Amino acid sequence: MAKVELSAFIAPTRAELGCIEYHLHISQDDPNLFIFYENWRSRTDLDAHLEQPLLKAFFARRMDLLEKDVEMQFIAMESPYEVREGMPQ
Repeated sequence: MAKVELSAFIAPTRAELGCIEYHLHISQDDPNLFIFYENWRSRTDLDAHLEQPLLKAFFARRMDLLEKDVEMQFIAMESPYEVREGMPQ
């Protein structure tokens, strides 16, 4: 059930201003391990994302869906891609 709930975040999040990448991954070894890889234009854009009604509703009832609480890690990219002709930006 968590997979269905989490998959529902993809389309609306990708449409948000400032969202560069948003990917849901599921472990091949543990189908209950979900990882979102997110790349945002700025921390301000990420913070706005975390305030969206869809996410606020999820966080309010997350423990009804998940075996353990969400763990967030904020990391900085040290090797950005070079923009090349034909690559999406």
